[in-house]
Amino acid sequence: MPQSLMFDPGAGIGGVFQSHTPATRGLAYVYADDVAATLTAIEAHGGQRLSEPMAVPGMATFGYFTDPSGTAMRLLGG
Repeated sequence: MPQSLMFDPGAGIGGVFQSHTPATRGLAYVYADDVAATLTAIEAHGGQRLSEPMAVPGMATFGYFTDPSGTAMRLLGG
């Protein structure tokens, strides 16, 4: 994906910079064992789901959300 840049911190899951979303210059990724359940919990605590969980075969499941203050973040996990 030419709009993404992967980096490896030396252990665990690497990080990704994405340039395809001009309004959101950077997104924090938060690990979750169950992305779908975590999105439901986020909504129950005042956050907003921005996408349904999206599984990328061989990689992970992702989900976008905003916290109650409106800060956009992304879940990464199972």
